[in-house]
Amino acid sequence: MRIALVTDSACDLPIDLAYSYNIHTIPMRIVIDGTIRYNNGIDLDSDTFYTQFANPKALSAMETEPPSVEEFIQFYKRLCIDFDAVLSIHVSGRLSDTVKNARAAAVKGANVFRHQRLQKNIGTPFQIRVIDSQNISIGSSLLVIRAAELLKEDVSFPKLANELELLANESYTFS
Repeated sequence: MRIALVTDSACDLPIDLAYSYNIHTIPMRIVIDGTIRYNNGIDLDSDTFYTQFANPKALSAMETEPPSVEEFIQFYKRLCIDFDAVLSIHVSGRLSDTVKNARAAAVKGANVFRHQRLQKNIGTPFQIRVIDSQNISIGSSLLVIRAAELLKEDVSFPKLANELELLANESYTFS
């Protein structure tokens, strides 16, 4: 079974790690003063963010937006031909609607994914499991990296998802 790992840009996973582990990152948006929007990691990299916006005045005018349900559907649709399953690990559901939107996309997009796979003569279902990391930044990154390590050990999709769910429930980071 071919399994894709997906996370969001709030994970702050270094690009070289994401590339080496073949981790797919969906960008969250950073909104400044309610009008200026940047796709995190695409229009705005970490270095620029920290040099231009990491001060109390700038941070008070800043918020994040999760990817929409439709953006998740399109993101998963790009993966459904090359992969049989997706483990999607995201920023804490207490901090963002990212997990909620990813789960809604998995349900709402099921027929789209099935149709896309059938057009390519792939009869097996496309599975998506969304994990609430219950963390942000390095806490999420550690879970994603652990998932990548387990994938290299050829762990089954159900075992992988269950292991990450347990780790998310037992992991704590402090800032």
